[in-house]
Amino acid sequence: MLNLIRLLVLCLVIAAPTVNAEDTERRYEIETIIVRALNHVEGNELWPLEPPAELRVSARAENRPNPIQRYLSPKDDASLASISQKIAESGDYEILESRRWVQVADARSQSPAAEFKLQVDAIGVLEGYIQFYMSRFLHVDVSLDLIPPNHPQSSTDPETGPRFAVYRIDEDRRIKSETWYYFDHPAFGVLVYVKPV
Repeated sequence: MLNLIRLLVLCLVIAAPTVNAEDTERRYEIETIIVRALNHVEGNELWPLEPPAELRVSARAENRPNPIQRYLSPKDDASLASISQKIAESGDYEILESRRWVQVADARSQSPAAEFKLQVDAIGVLEGYIQFYMSRFLHVDVSLDLIPPNHPQSSTDPETGPRFAVYRIDEDRRIKSETWYYFDHPAFGVLVYVKPV
């Protein structure tokens, strides 16, 4: 009887399909669209002329994930092109950048990120990153600064010194796949869509 059980277990092990490491990886396609609000109203929240280093996205390089190495063309995707066209036709937003890539859903420390350093005429510099990763659930971390040209001084306070406007989105959000998410700021925003491949 014992030999029969051993033979049965051996047959099951041999007959079981081998699992390739790539088959167990969960691959996702991430689509992003960054927009600027054309009818944005200035508020009264201003940052110091030289904000603390830990607040500047560009200074947080030691915490930055590795950059994405290869992007897909957004024009090859009909859904991304359709959304982009609707945004452009609305007259309320200007598309600053759209990107699309495929990656494995890894832990945060191992997931790459889409890095941004764009000089956009008349509105300044957009810099930072967008990172997709899996913890227990899927997450998207958006950390972007929109810096107006020449850091215009908006006010001078004798106690705190000169101040300028820097628009920031710094949010880590749990997401579900196949749903559009909007990361919002009055001056600009980010649309993110994630779907399994």
